[in-house]
Amino acid sequence: MKRKALFAFLALFFVLFTGIGSLPAKADSTSGLNSITVEKKDILGEGTVYQKITANMENPSTIQSLNINYKLPSGSYTQYYMGNNGQGAFDGYAYVIGAEAGTWKVTSIFVNYTNGSFKVLEDLDEGGSYDLSGGDFTVYSSDTEGPILNSITVDSSRILAGNSLMVTVNAKDTLSDIQTVSLGYSMPNGTSISGNANSIGNNQYQLYIPNAFTNGSYGYGKFKLTDVHLTDSKNNRTDLWDDTYIKNTDLSAGDFTVIPEADGPVIKSISIDKTEVASGEPLKLTAEVEDASGVGNFSIVYTQPNGYNYTAVFSHAHDNIYEAVIPGDATGWWSNYATGYWTPRVITVNDIYDNSTTIWSNLVLPWGQDLSYLNFYVKERDLTPPNAPSVSEVDENSTMISGNTEPNATITATVAGNVLGVTTADSNGYYELYFSKQLVNSVIQVTATDESGNVGQSTSVVVKDVTAPGQPTANDVSDKDNIVTGQAEAGSTVEVKVNDTSLGSATTGSDGVYSVTIPVQKAGTALVITATDSAGNRSRSFTTTVKDKTPPAAPNVSVFTDKDTVLKGTTEAGADITVMIGTNIIGTGTADSDGKFAITIPKQKYFTKILVSAKDKAGNQSTANVVVAPTYSLIKVQLNGQNFTSGYFGGGAAYVHWKALETFKIPFTYKGNNLFNIGGRQVQGVTINGGIFIRWSDLAPGQVTYKTITGGYNFLYTPAVKVQLNGKDFTQGYKKDGITYVHWKALDTFKIPYTFKGNGVFVIQGLTVQAATINGGLYIRWTDLAPGKVTYQAIPGGYNFLYSIPVKVQLNGQDFTQGYFKDGTTYLHWSALKTLNIPYTFKGGVLFDIGGRSVTGVTINGGIYLNWNQLAPGKITYKVITGGYNFIYQP
Repeated sequence: MKRKALFAFLALFFVLFTGIGSLPAKADSTSGLNSITVEKKDILGEGTVYQKITANMENPSTIQSLNINYKLPSGSYTQYYMGNNGQGAFDGYAYVIGAEAGTWKVTSIFVNYTNGSFKVLEDLDEGGSYDLSGGDFTVYSSDTEGPILNSITVDSSRILAGNSLMVTVNAKDTLSDIQTVSLGYSMPNGTSISGNANSIGNNQYQLYIPNAFTNGSYGYGKFKLTDVHLTDSKNNRTDLWDDTYIKNTDLSAGDFTVIPEADGPVIKSISIDKTEVASGEPLKLTAEVEDASGVGNFSIVYTQPNGYNYTAVFSHAHDNIYEAVIPGDATGWWSNYATGYWTPRVITVNDIYDNSTTIWSNLVLPWGQDLSYLNFYVKERDLTPPNAPSVSEVDENSTMISGNTEPNATITATVAGNVLGVTTADSNGYYELYFSKQLVNSVIQVTATDESGNVGQSTSVVVKDVTAPGQPTANDVSDKDNIVTGQAEAGSTVEVKVNDTSLGSATTGSDGVYSVTIPVQKAGTALVITATDSAGNRSRSFTTTVKDKTPPAAPNVSVFTDKDTVLKGTTEAGADITVMIGTNIIGTGTADSDGKFAITIPKQKYFTKILVSAKDKAGNQSTANVVVAPTYSLIKVQLNGQNFTSGYFGGGAAYVHWKALETFKIPFTYKGNNLFNIGGRQVQGVTINGGIFIRWSDLAPGQVTYKTITGGYNFLYTPAVKVQLNGKDFTQGYKKDGITYVHWKALDTFKIPYTFKGNGVFVIQGLTVQAATINGGLYIRWTDLAPGKVTYQAIPGGYNFLYSIPVKVQLNGQDFTQGYFKDGTTYLHWSALKTLNIPYTFKGGVLFDIGGRSVTGVTINGGIYLNWNQLAPGKITYKVITGGYNFIYQP
């Protein structure tokens, strides 16, 4: 029922109920609402529950009754009568049905006056001017929440052993009654107790802990509340933990401590070690204290000269003795307030159960004690540091330094932060300090500290080097060397001379190694080497003679063939010549004064490797390798069936004139001395009858074959070609008869159906194809793989062959030009745009403008094809048909 209709109904109801023939034209407006309350703001709606509603009104004597209107959670409305309770307020009862779970909201109150008039009080949310939310309440269909803990208190947080204790828990449950309140305690001896608290009304529950648990049987100390468990009448449970292992709340308000005694500690004596100190000097307090339970905290508070307080804390020393130190930081000169008398203010000592003994000074409280025996005085100290001390010279053999400083000052000597020694100057300021020998260049820092602890600036003295370096050594120097190396003292300067002329110098490193660059010297030259340290001490000299390390010129051997028996050549005059094959000596001799030699050896087979060595009188040796040249015979040569320059046969192989590289168009570079670079290989040619010839198998290994012809050979060259299949690298192919041949396994890669018939014969899609044998493999002309379906693109060094699989195409169910399957999708001939009436503009090349989109086609077998889903994105679908697809266009 809508609110306006409800008002009309209620007005009619009021007229009928009161028996008044007509409503007054104007309701009384002098009375209003003071407050409205309900018994419970939250109700568990199980069955029918009665909710008491109370309204306090202005001028209640003028009011006969009230009718209160509620909007239910379901959206419907209901009304309850409220009569005068005789105490100036109006009570009524709402019949709450559990099914109406949710918020029951007061929308208005009808005030029925004794004079027959009425007044409607509308809620703010209903457009009225009264806050009626005090009468709102919430109905819950079920109770699933546990009780809520508000607080925990104990009679006392500290009790004497044998006394009992009451623990009070304040808890509530919004919807149901609390049935049990259980508390668990951990006792000092490690055991636990638990018990249920009794209700005393007003949400209060109490647990009585008798003296049986506090008499000491379970230990002294803290009884810790570890857990509280609250259960309501619906068995909803709230578990609260404050334990070592489980903690979800703080229950420390329920803790209490059982103490065995309440007596404070007894201070038997207390003393101070000094009654006067210099500013910055520490002092110590000593006390003897007894307590049956054990001392906890112990401190003494001093009033400083400027009126501020300083607390000295005692710590246990031994037995019943406790000590406190007032450090130099507290009495130091940097504390402006430290100078003057320090007087004790209060002494406090607690035992472990917080039983306290406090002694106040009579200077603070009239009834205090005289603590003046603990007074002390801080006097100003000398703040002027001594001057830097004078220090005698020190060398590597010294074991003592001496000097002058402030009388009675303490002298400290250090090296790199390590103390060498400490001594005290006499009354005249003179000191001597002894120490162990120090390393050269060590820096000794000497510092003076006066009697007041002031530290002066230090004086540095460097340990001098007075020992000459040891004699240097040198490694052998030859007539080929321009560097002299060896060992000398680390950090010294090494100089190399010849006849008092300096050739060069260098400084040794930390390892003592030196390296001096000099001009190359003749064999037999005497080199004089000395080392000078950083202190100018020079070593004894070391002399080394330049050795002959220049080998004779490598033997220059004339051509030696498989028919020769005398090996001739030239080298250094007088050198001894040795001829060897492997480790066997086959001949020896000596070069004459012109360096010529001729040595008779046995005939050798062609290509035998001979080692010829020459050794001079100093033992230096050089060698030359000689390969026995074969005797060559003339042969006829053809290249790919065409007559070519005659070649030679020798050493078991045919040799072709180097210009065959040009004829075959094999890339090469001539490096000189019969050396060629052919396809990244170093190939050594041979000179035969004044021409340069290359062994046929070195022209292009694996790519040159031959056939025997009358008087020689026909050499056949098939160049390798790089091959890709649909952009992926594949086995290399070959260029033959002006066309590229591809390995037969391209059929498998392209998935082209075929049958192998043997002898290099294939049947490919009904076509018989004869493969060619090239370098032991079967190769097929690329145009025979799938005629009309394979295209190619040139790539560096070869070709990328492209194969697109034909696909049957229908457009809207009508047969169309075949398409191709490429890159995982189907491509349609561009004329599909016309057939489907899709607007487009051809931009040239393979570029189209389709509906404002730039679309790039691909060329397949001479035609332009477009990716099907780029024709009209989102408007074309497809169905699979035999051998292809039916593409359906819905503009």
